[in-house]
Amino acid sequence: MGIGAANRAPRWKRRSGARPGEIAEAAFALFLEKGFARTRIDDVAAKAGVSKGTIYLYFENKEALFNAAIDRAVLPNVARFEGLIDSSKGTTPELIERLLAMMAKVVTATPVGGVPKLIISESGNFPELVEHYRDVVVLRIHGLMAALIQRGIDRGEFRDDVDPIYVGRIMGAPIFLLAIANAIPTFRDAWKIDPAKHAAEAAKVILDGLIPRERSEVQS
Repeated sequence: MGIGAANRAPRWKRRSGARPGEIAEAAFALFLEKGFARTRIDDVAAKAGVSKGTIYLYFENKEALFNAAIDRAVLPNVARFEGLIDSSKGTTPELIERLLAMMAKVVTATPVGGVPKLIISESGNFPELVEHYRDVVVLRIHGLMAALIQRGIDRGEFRDDVDPIYVGRIMGAPIFLLAIANAIPTFRDAWKIDPAKHAAEAAKVILDGLIPRERSEVQS
């Protein structure tokens, strides 16, 4: 087979293979704008430039499309957070500072920051959507944060009388608050939050409670 033929043949396959992602991306934008209930499959089809039937070739129903849209938008960022931890050779306090700063940037500089507000708004009528988000996003993030706290304990950097699971959840709270505040114009405009400073101050408070007192006094 010649080079020209090799370049021509896979074109429709590449397009077909890209379609689920393109549909999920279009759906994500609409879900953030309108919410789950008000977003119609016809709207998604129009935005993605496909037929309604094409969507059902890839997604069983609107719930499956919603979950895929959230996964496509959020999970690559979760993988980045995990990669930061896995590749780091620095101290755990330094790693926490970097992780919170990265998370603060993601939830304020990308559409991903609108997801917590969307999930909360849909939780009453569509609990199954919240369950999926909890299982594939929240538990995974809490798990990596708990592992990070345990890393600090194992290395003697943190007190050994704290529960990594609970502290990991506490560590995620400032980022969750930041995402909600940034997604609601009334709060965003009134608080005028600096994401980098928010993350830095959160790290200070968390680390002050984790670093053994004698070491904290020496550092200060």
